[in-house]
Amino acid sequence: FFPPAFAPTSNGYGYYTGITNPAYTIVKGFATCGFLFFLFSSVPMCIASVLTLRSQRRESTTDRPEKRLAIYAVVLTLSHTIKSVLQIIWFVTLVMNMKEVQGFFASMLLLPNALSAF
Repeated sequence: FFPPAFAPTSNGYGYYTGITNPAYTIVKGFATCGFLFFLFSSVPMCIASVLTLRSQRRESTTDRPEKRLAIYAVVLTLSHTIKSVLQIIWFVTLVMNMKEVQGFFASMLLLPNALSAF
């Protein structure tokens, strides 16, 4: 793993200046490809399953476990979608060398990571 770089400030805390290792950028690029694949494959499948359950609801053939699984799938897909979008933005800011924005999006990953681990 690559340690993050921090620049010292007058209060002693420092601020995030990014990771300058080129291998990190390459690894982050591969991860971003995976997140893009997720967005273009999983999100349409989740939407299709919700629409299918909605049509089955009219026929009343859907039982309770299927509805619970659908809700669980929607919550997981939404949390992973948020995580994917944040990771993609983080990669773009890494490539464009926007350190402040990169640090902001890196700090926002706590909630989506917690939801996706759920």
